[in-house]
Amino acid sequence: MTRFASFLLLLPAVLHASVVINDIHSHPVLETEPVKFIELSNTTGDIIDLSEWSISEGIDHVFPVGSRLPAQGFYLLALDPTEHNRKFGSIFVGST
Repeated sequence: MTRFASFLLLLPAVLHASVVINDIHSHPVLETEPVKFIELSNTTGDIIDLSEWSISEGIDHVFPVGSRLPAQGFYLLALDPTEHNRKFGSIFVGST
C-alpha cells in the first residue's frame, strides 16, 4: 500500500463527519506528474473553520488560520497547484 493510500485510510478518523473526501486523484497516468489531489466537501449548511487542520502523507498541508470551507462547498487541495492547473484547469474553491 502506498503512503498516500495509507493516509487515506486514517483520514476519516481525523476529520469531522461534516467534512468528507469527495474526490481523490492519487495515481496519475504518468506517475512522475505531481498532479495528485484531494477534494474536500462540506456536507453541512454551516461554514466550517479549517484553521490549523493538517493533512500529511502524499499531500502535506496545514490550513492557515482563517481557512474556511463554505456551507455545501468544496476545497481542492493539490500536490502541486501549478501542475494541476496546467493539466486540469484552475483549482476551484467554493460552493455549488
